[in-house]
This record gives sequence, structure tokens and C-alpha cells, in this order.
Amino acid sequence: MLYRLTLARFRSEEGVYRAAELRLKSLQDAMQQSSMETRKLEERLAAAQQEYTRGLSKLKGTGQQLVALSKGLRNTERTTQGM
Repeated sequence: MLYRLTLARFRSEEGVYRAAELRLKSLQDAMQQSSMETRKLEERLAAAQQEYTRGLSKLKGTGQQLVALSKGLRNTERTTQGM
């Protein structure tokens, strides 16, 4: 650490400026990649939410059909027992 700090004193202003520019470019690239990844994840989340909503409504519909079939079956059993 001390060695690095000592060498930094001997660097030219141009060298420091170039290093800062490289770090800035690197950070900008990382930010852009992060932004693109965030966008992709948001799109995937929206698609997953839509799929979840469709699946949930299908399950509710199936549940209602099962209840109706169960009632129909009970009525049929009662009718056959009465005969």
C-alpha cells in the first residue's frame, strides 16, 4: 500500500487523468450492463406475473367445476339410493 501511494506521487497528471477516464469508462459500461440486465429481469417478471395470473384463474375455474361435479354426483347418488 505504501509503495503504491509513493508511486502515485510520481505519476504525471496525464497518467492520473487517463486512469480516471478508464475507471469512468469501466463504471459506465458496468452501469449499462446492469441497466440492460435489470430491463431483462423486469420483462421476465412481467411475463411470470401474467403466467401466474392465468394459472390462478384456470385453477379457480377448475375448482368451481369440481365443486359442480361433486354436487351433481351427490344428487345422482341420492336419486339412485331413492330408487
